[in-house]
Amino acid sequence: MYESYLSIKDAFIVVQRSEEKLLLKTKYEGLTLDEKKRENKKALMHSEELIMLSMFAIFERKIRNILIDNIQNIKMTDAEELQNRFILIIENKLEFLEIYKLLKMFDFLPGVEHSRIKQIAEYRNWLAHGKNQNKLPSNKALTARVVLDDLDNYIRRLEAVFDPENWILRGENSVF
Repeated sequence: MYESYLSIKDAFIVVQRSEEKLLLKTKYEGLTLDEKKRENKKALMHSEELIMLSMFAIFERKIRNILIDNIQNIKMTDAEELQNRFILIIENKLEFLEIYKLLKMFDFLPGVEHSRIKQIAEYRNWLAHGKNQNKLPSNKALTARVVLDDLDNYIRRLEAVFDPENWILRGENSVF
């Protein structure tokens, strides 16, 4: 997905560099060249926002799928705290669980900037709910690349928790 976004972004950049030749031939009828440039810049910004929304949706789905796929492993673990933390949620209300509560379930994940993931979630909600200028997210300077890297790292760390070869939720390697 990120590669597709980069292609789209490059197309906007090409249009900007070719300014007058390409912008004059675009469908921005009735606009001056400066207005066309502003519209092109706005379209690039919107495409980045859409990519970030899409990446976060994939991220949320991936977390839920990892939990669903590993429910049997969680049930078999000796870690009672783990069972209390996950089983009822997975079996009863995983699909309806708010992202912040879902992230809190994994606040033990090592090597993850939990505060940044929370900022990405806030930014996603801000974008998805109309960019209310009275309720700005704590970090508006996020880029698609940063979001992708942070979400990818989180998923890789989460997958490692449930990796059968490196099952860290029981025995002496338990995080609990």
